[in-house]
Amino acid sequence: MSEDAGSFAGMRRVPDQERELAWLLEQPGMDVVTGLDPVGWEDSTWVLHAMYENQQRNGTGTYDDVRLLRVATGESEMVGAIDLDAVTTDTGIPLGYVGHPGPGWSRLTWADLLAREGRGLSDPFGVPPCFRWFTAFSFPLAIQPPPEGSMDFETFTDLIDVIASHEPAGADTECFAFMGCLAVHMDPDDPYHLWRGALGDLPTLLDREDQDYYNTPTNWWPVDRSWFVMTDADLQGTKISGSHGLVDTIRRDLHLETTDWTRRT
Repeated sequence: MSEDAGSFAGMRRVPDQERELAWLLEQPGMDVVTGLDPVGWEDSTWVLHAMYENQQRNGTGTYDDVRLLRVATGESEMVGAIDLDAVTTDTGIPLGYVGHPGPGWSRLTWADLLAREGRGLSDPFGVPPCFRWFTAFSFPLAIQPPPEGSMDFETFTDLIDVIASHEPAGADTECFAFMGCLAVHMDPDDPYHLWRGALGDLPTLLDREDQDYYNTPTNWWPVDRSWFVMTDADLQGTKISGSHGLVDTIRRDLHLETTDWTRRT
C-alpha cells in the first residue's frame, strides 16, 4: 500500500489492526466497546450533537406518550418473552446517525433548551454531554433530540470541514477511523473495525454496501496523531483534542455548538 495520501481511493480496512492501534490500546483505561479516549494534546472541547424543534408540534405530548398510547391499544414490542413496552420508556433520543428532520424543523441549541430550564452550558454537570443534562426523561414530540453514540449529518460534515481547513492536505489528509465494538454490533468474530483513507471520505463509511454502520466513527485521527476525535457510544457529544489553534477554531465555528466540559473530582 502506497503511503501517498492521494493514492487512497475511499476508505480501506486496515489488515493489521492491532499493530496500528497499539499506541492506543497500551494506554490505561482504553475502551474498545464504547470509545477510546486518550489524553496528551494541548487542548480539547466537546461538540454537541444537533437537535431540532418544530413549534407546530408544541403541546402534542412526548415520545413516551405515543408509546403508552400504543400499549393502550393492545400493541407491544416483544423480544422473546420480554415485553419491552412494560420495562422501558421511550425518551425519543435517536440511537445513531440522523439527518435534518425536514421542513418545519429548525436548529435548537443545547444552550437555548437548557436556558428554558434555568440552567446553562457552564453548569457543573457531573457527566459528559448526554441526556442527563436535561430534565425531560422523555422529550416532547416537538423536539428531535441529539443522537446518542453518533454525530448527526450536519455536525459530522461541518467538523470535517473545520479540521480540513487546518490541514495542509485539506480533505485529502490521510486518517484512521475506528469503529468500536458497539458500532459493529458486538460481533465476536470481528469485534472492532479500523479503516484508513482520506479525511473527506469519512462519510462514505455510512454508505458502504459491505457494512451496516448506523453511527459515525467511534474515533478518527490523522496518521501524525496531531488531533483526535472521540464519539462515545453512550454520549450525545463528541470530544475533539488537538492544538490550541485547532480547538479554538472549532469553538468559534458558527455551525458547531461546543462546551469545554471537564470531569470534576
